[in-house]
Amino acid sequence: MADAVADQRNTSIERYRFPTANYTFVVGGYQWGEVLVRLSQEPQRFRHVVDRIIGQVWDSVADISEIPYGFPMALFPKHKVLQNAMRQYILYHLRTFDKVATCHYVRASQLFHGNMVKAPALCFLSKTDLVGAETSNLRLKENWESLGLKVYWQCWDTSPHVGHYQRHREEYLEKLETFLYEINAIPWENKLQVKL
Repeated sequence: MADAVADQRNTSIERYRFPTANYTFVVGGYQWGEVLVRLSQEPQRFRHVVDRIIGQVWDSVADISEIPYGFPMALFPKHKVLQNAMRQYILYHLRTFDKVATCHYVRASQLFHGNMVKAPALCFLSKTDLVGAETSNLRLKENWESLGLKVYWQCWDTSPHVGHYQRHREEYLEKLETFLYEINAIPWENKLQVKL
């Protein structure tokens, strides 16, 4: 899949010559990490793809480090025994399939955290999201800022996983719109015309 996404991005950017932005939810962080693995294998071939990305929006991004803990609680919010059973199974799965699966999750996470895309990023999350946990997103933010990325941050006190838009619609759209103007994805003069 990462090959297909990288090739599609490469083809469309060569054809249309326009800037692009990433907008993903949850496992989109992992999927983008896999694309980054592919892009890093042929940096010269895909350099123009990376250079054309002007912004990144990440909503409820989940990282492999938190999946064994947050996912079981989200799946079985009121059942400690099932939470523990699911957590143990996930940990077992990650250990057992290390050479065929887990190593890919970890490598994708490493490249996602060491993002070769230097475009500004907007992160939507909440303190109560068990899957897209605040702790892993905070590590991501700190990693990216240490690499010189500008990170816009919106962390609500309460909001369900992938439910930030529904719960905080006006604020979500305002943050998104401001970000898109900041990265020049939408010209400022268009904003003035809309307001008139």
